[in-house]
Amino acid sequence: MMSKPFSEDQARGMLVGLAVGDALGAGLAGQVRTDTPLVATMTGGGPHGLRPGQWTDETTQAMCLAQMLRSANGWDAEDAMKRLINWRDYGYLSPIRRCFDMDDTVADALRRFERTKNPYAGSPDETKTGSAGITRLAPVVLAYGAVTDSAMAVAQLQSRLTHASPVCQRAAASIARLLVTGDSALMPRPDTPPDAVTDNVMSVLQAAFWAFGQGDTFENVLAAAVTLGGDADRAGALTGQIAGRLFGYDAIPTSWRNCLYDHDKILTAADDLFAMRPIDI
Repeated sequence: MMSKPFSEDQARGMLVGLAVGDALGAGLAGQVRTDTPLVATMTGGGPHGLRPGQWTDETTQAMCLAQMLRSANGWDAEDAMKRLINWRDYGYLSPIRRCFDMDDTVADALRRFERTKNPYAGSPDETKTGSAGITRLAPVVLAYGAVTDSAMAVAQLQSRLTHASPVCQRAAASIARLLVTGDSALMPRPDTPPDAVTDNVMSVLQAAFWAFGQGDTFENVLAAAVTLGGDADRAGALTGQIAGRLFGYDAIPTSWRNCLYDHDKILTAADDLFAMRPIDI
């Protein structure tokens, strides 16, 4: 049986890091960079009035994938879509027990699934370039990370649920490879961040990659990403996954971990997914 090329600490870092980055960014989402720097703290607030440590749709979608993988001991696209519908309709796995922050692309895909029964309901339209396929990705890597090609293939499948454009699928596969291998040489290092962080997958990638040139600790890198404002929760979720892989769970500041909503549930999911050896797709 092949082992995974990352430790349990790094597996925990990827999933908890996703949620921490999401929660940090949630309080800064929608803000505009000015001459007065934004500050990365677990203050809550933001456009959804969250409590400190609560996260947004990135982590909810990731936990839907995590619960599906744990339940099925592998990939089950229909189960994943049904969990997303439960989030939409009943607030499943939402920190405030109701759905919020679902983007139009995800909503359209869920309606398409209900109509066609095909779980791969993302639009292949090249203009649909949202970032959900990379911001919710960690559970797939934790489960399928023993084989890089398998992790990349399932990463594309999970993107296709809601975001099936070629650029979204390529981004999902590329980030899966980075998370499996931990090879930081795979990351471009842009000289500047995006002018404004948006949900566009290329904007979120640029924000995250730029942040890794701004520090050499989990805290410094995450602070750089989320204080860009805009879609800070998305930038934080992606950056948190990568930083968790490179620096590990123990590198996440204790104060951030202690404040994180449902920390123990997320940690247990990470441990279960790391222990999984699912049947290959």
